Amino acid sequence: MPVYNVEKYIEQAVQSILHQTFSDFEFLIINDGSTDGTMDILSRFQQLDSRIRIFDQENRGLVASLNRGCRLAGGKYIARMDGDDISLPTRLSAQVSFMEKNPSCSLVATKISLMDAHGNAIGYWPEEKGSNSWQDMRNQLPKSNCIAHPSVMILNEVAKEYGYSKEQRHGEDYDLWLRLCSDGKRIEKIEEILLKHRIHRSSFTLSSTLRVGPTRKDIGTKAVFLRSRIAKKKVTWFDVTVSRYLLRDIGILFMQVCRSFVRSFVTRMLIAVGRAVGLLLKSSNPSSVFFFFPFYHVGGAERVHADIVACVADRSPWVFFTGRSKDRTLRTNFERNGRVFDRSFLMNNRLVSKVVLGVLASGINKHPAPVVFGSNSLFFYRLIEYVKPHVRVIDLLHAFGEGLEFVSLGVVSRIADRVVVNAKTLEDLKELYALEGIGAELNGRIRLIENKTAIPDTVPQKGGNQSLQVLYVGRGTEEKRVHLVGRAASRCRELQIPVEFTLVGDVGQSLEPQDRGSCTLKGEITDHEELARLYRASDLLVLTSSREGFPVVIMEAMANGVVPVTTKVGGIPVHIEHHVNGMLITEESETEIVESLAKVVEDFVGDREGLKQLSRRAHEYARTHFEASRFDRAYRDLILGSPRMRDKVS
Repeated sequence: MPVYNVEKYIEQAVQSILHQTFSDFEFLIINDGSTDGTMDILSRFQQLDSRIRIFDQENRGLVASLNRGCRLAGGKYIARMDGDDISLPTRLSAQVSFMEKNPSCSLVATKISLMDAHGNAIGYWPEEKGSNSWQDMRNQLPKSNCIAHPSVMILNEVAKEYGYSKEQRHGEDYDLWLRLCSDGKRIEKIEEILLKHRIHRSSFTLSSTLRVGPTRKDIGTKAVFLRSRIAKKKVTWFDVTVSRYLLRDIGILFMQVCRSFVRSFVTRMLIAVGRAVGLLLKSSNPSSVFFFFPFYHVGGAERVHADIVACVADRSPWVFFTGRSKDRTLRTNFERNGRVFDRSFLMNNRLVSKVVLGVLASGINKHPAPVVFGSNSLFFYRLIEYVKPHVRVIDLLHAFGEGLEFVSLGVVSRIADRVVVNAKTLEDLKELYALEGIGAELNGRIRLIENKTAIPDTVPQKGGNQSLQVLYVGRGTEEKRVHLVGRAASRCRELQIPVEFTLVGDVGQSLEPQDRGSCTLKGEITDHEELARLYRASDLLVLTSSREGFPVVIMEAMANGVVPVTTKVGGIPVHIEHHVNGMLITEESETEIVESLAKVVEDFVGDREGLKQLSRRAHEYARTHFEASRFDRAYRDLILGSPRMRDKVS
């Protein structure tokens, strides 16, 4: 593990290795001249575990550190790791077992998942798709890297023979894979996620991990690789394939540069046209309040947006929708409280959207004291670039890790107030500012306003039915991992636990076919009273998400005395205390999550009194924290409360 200035992450990384189920290893850590507290943290670990050997050196760069580690390694295999990643507990045992069973294999990698600087899941590495077998990777590598460097385990003798090329500044890993493949060395990949790879702004791999096309780094890596092969007169057919894709990449990159120049010129022209049109338009917004949201279809964030607009309904604000909504469920909620403009068909057109940006910016700028409020909308953040300094800008971040926190950094100095819905996101945002070198004075612009929900005066007593009633409410999107709810339902049926799983939302396709019979699917429910009846009839709410802010459905469930059973992600642990007002699932692997969920259900079946106690506490917590008047007052004061707006309103 070569490390350099990773004090924020090194403890997690080291712990993830020390807690491996396979324990017969030496742990070599090369500290490459860190100037922060990394070395102090490592020294403490070295005193606690004799397997750790630390080598401190002046800063010599990653390649030198990697080669030194390979020279020092004495084991049969060398496993790679980075100081800001997390290896799952069975990683080393799985790789050692694979290598022992496949002696012809020189290197074995694993699949990875991606997390942000704060540990929130942000998806998967697209380059891994379809690159699993030796032949798959041999076909893919001439095009692009499909092997995550910190996930590999390599034969010691192979690592020492090949080493890392000093000529490769940033593509040392990709270059090594190319050389191994060129010489016919066998590379394999375990089709299981065994490493969580951290992506952050200072990460060397940020640009390449999330790229959508060839980068200068890849082009440079391939060029240096081919030059060395030619110099050694060891050109193979594999190298010829690499050269073909190098020429293709150069052509693609050239076209990208040309398109970027043309796009920038056209964008400026179209926005100028839009501004001119906006100056000619005479319509104005009497309220001077403009909202920009993506959708009005059913969803937790959309309900929050409708509630925010309702806080200033007496001003008849203008509400713009920038995305194509799946249904019209919540549109009437917005129309009841403001003037709605659904221009998504224009805003999603590449060329026309630039004109619309100019028109709206010009129209907003004409108002003497306008307020622009946006959430979850990329169009909104683009608009901020073109509004004048007298425009007061407010945004709302529902969760951290969805990407908009990074998009907004370019205009963060123009955002007068940033609203977050839980304390976790507030701290995450402050940490991001620190990482980005953004002045601490902007921390004072962040406001915590927790969401609201209707709180019944009384709730039905839970646990009275013979079968426990378990409810899921939400979308069927990837991060929700609804398939785990289905697996848990099937597992409970297999264990003959008396329980009924009811799923609300468009989730049918998210379940695995064999699990659908274990669940009752209600589909989308737009009738609030029907949904309230389900909450009243349910004992547990289950969520198995990989990332969240703080979902509205948890608030609604707690208000109705439904005990939340949820993965410990995002802002959820801020409000849910394990065994006090809910249950937190801390396991990380999907199999463990399913087993843990089934165990919680089984325990509550046998402990109805404990279920009733948690139900009462959940309801009491909701009454204390999610009461509506606090939410309404906070947003009204925020939107209308600046001196300029007070003068205008009065």
